[in-house]
Amino acid sequence: MRFIHPSLLFFLFSLLVPVVVHLFRMQRYKRVYFSNVRLLEEIQARQKRRARWREYLVLVSRLLLLTCLVLAFARPYIPSSQKDAPSGAVKACIYLDNSFSMQAPASESVLLDKAKEQVAAILKGFPSDAAVQLLTNDFRGEDQTFRTPAQLLAYLPEIGYASVPRGFEAVRARQEELSLRNGTVPDACLYYYVSDFQKSTFSLPPDFTVREKCRYVFVPVSGVPYANLSLDSLSLDSPVLQKGREANLRVFVRNRSAHDQWQVPLRLFVNDRQIGAYPVDLKAGESKVVSLPLRIGGKDENRGYVEIADYPVVFDNRLYFGFQAMERLSVRHIYETLPATSVRRVFASDSAFDYRVYQSRNIDYGGLRSARLIVADGLREWPSALVKELDRFVRDGGSLYLLPPEPMENDGQSTPASELLQALIGGRYGKFCKEEAGVRQIESSHPVFSLALQEASSQEKYPQVKGYYPLPQTGNVAFRSLMRFTSDAGRGKDFMRVYAVGNGLLYVLSTPLTDTFTDFARHYTFVVSLLNMVFYQSQTPLLYRTIGQGQGIFLPSSLFAGEAGQTLFHIVSEPPSGFDLIPASRRIGPETAIFEYGRITEEGQYTLLAGNLRLPLPFNYDRAESGQECYGADEISAWIKAVGQPGLFVMNPDKTDLSRSLERMDRGRELWKVFLIFALVFALLETLFLRGWSGNRDFTKNTKGKR
Repeated sequence: MRFIHPSLLFFLFSLLVPVVVHLFRMQRYKRVYFSNVRLLEEIQARQKRRARWREYLVLVSRLLLLTCLVLAFARPYIPSSQKDAPSGAVKACIYLDNSFSMQAPASESVLLDKAKEQVAAILKGFPSDAAVQLLTNDFRGEDQTFRTPAQLLAYLPEIGYASVPRGFEAVRARQEELSLRNGTVPDACLYYYVSDFQKSTFSLPPDFTVREKCRYVFVPVSGVPYANLSLDSLSLDSPVLQKGREANLRVFVRNRSAHDQWQVPLRLFVNDRQIGAYPVDLKAGESKVVSLPLRIGGKDENRGYVEIADYPVVFDNRLYFGFQAMERLSVRHIYETLPATSVRRVFASDSAFDYRVYQSRNIDYGGLRSARLIVADGLREWPSALVKELDRFVRDGGSLYLLPPEPMENDGQSTPASELLQALIGGRYGKFCKEEAGVRQIESSHPVFSLALQEASSQEKYPQVKGYYPLPQTGNVAFRSLMRFTSDAGRGKDFMRVYAVGNGLLYVLSTPLTDTFTDFARHYTFVVSLLNMVFYQSQTPLLYRTIGQGQGIFLPSSLFAGEAGQTLFHIVSEPPSGFDLIPASRRIGPETAIFEYGRITEEGQYTLLAGNLRLPLPFNYDRAESGQECYGADEISAWIKAVGQPGLFVMNPDKTDLSRSLERMDRGRELWKVFLIFALVFALLETLFLRGWSGNRDFTKNTKGKR
């Protein structure tokens, strides 16, 4: 048996008081003279024996009463099994949650300050020679060593907010890893978790396993209800951003509180200028998409942000974005004999396009790399250099539109050369089928058509064909049918397909683009599909990136025009503030992967430099902690009960003195209530002894008086 307040056992010396009173009774008797005292002497002898037993019993009951009272106040308990407790010197790992959710208000400050107070109380309860490790969301190098409680108490005020949320499993793995690194067996350590336990990030595993002799203590800190608006994400409705044009910036706003918010200003800034302020109304718990008009200026690099005024949680009030605007979209048209005039009519007269035509034997290969779309028009022969260049172009993220040549034989059994198809998808065209067929199905959900068309009507008139090449069947490359035959002649065959090759797209038409074989060039779907092939690409540049996601920055290698792997990359802050990071980079297939390894911890505008290339690289904080759903002490207790393993404790800092946390974990069964009950029993016995013997003595006196 052990005691929570062993110093109170000194009051057991008070047991000497009843003993002293019993030994030195100060009672004086009055002497009365009688002529004959024989009968009185007999009565006195009998009463003296009874009084002696009564005094002994009263003395014992008083001693036991005082003993039980002293023990009850000393808070005795039977310690838990020693196999559940670490042996030797105290070694503990304390996790202090300093993520952005700890900005929430508490009763007198914020949750982070309240959590620091609880950590300080825990540290004060450790012996002065204890080895303690303090871990925060930063996972910094200086947190790897064990320090004394006094050193950590001096370090606590320096801890600020961290931009990366951590889950329970990640924190636990980090604690055990650092314990092993410092020569401490994880099975013999105390693990504290002081957090608001947000459900979005700090999930409690249902199959949690407790290590032998290891104890886990959960200390939930709670605040007061508050209102919070968050800017969750943003996007542009146009896949192509051209100078001098307008696009819609869609901002996703959420009200994460139980109160309505009216006329909250949402402000848009682009290139250091405020574009406008737009009032937003949000009901409790409502999410809304706000569309903001964005006029793209004449700069190549464009940076901006949207912000909303909201307190006290402010980390999710601003979203940075950045993009590069193009002046003209590059389209390259390669032909062998005569270029298709229908393609020329779409692009040649529009100033938004940089349209250039090349004969297959006279190609500027350097100009192909900057194109958004290459149209290969009716090529019968494929030079090996062209096949190699187009293969690289598609795999690096470009779009290629392949138009087959006219059949050479009158019997319609010719097959076009398929060197490029073999290189890209490992397939070839089938033999030409001189059959009439009609297109009856359009995949309107694909961006090639969905950017301009609604659901296709069954009454619409679609292109007709008088012959087609069966498109290649291959199981190695995924494809999607864009336009499909449904007539008896062409049933089950595709008029147009798109193949996903590497990071690019290969569009294949089954019919030569001439009036002899199809009227597709005169149909509105031809113009729609051709334009959207330019606008839509499989690799859409991101407007921003999120801090702490631990993933690399993957960019098409074609952006660097041969500089990747030869030029040193830099990530610098904008405006310049002295931040200059040299990230790791390597070529992975058609992409260049850039890794900053968590060195970027503050949101804002950054620029990726590679030789003469400058790319906007905005970073924003993770919105995972914008919510307010947290595990409370009752929910954690229910989880501990469901896990059903020893060594798990939850301590409510609002009801528990954490400086006694070690003692509370050692208590198996507390006995103070038992001793208090015994004290009441002995007090009752003392009262009965006194009143009972007193009544018997009075009865004897009355009887003798009658005689």
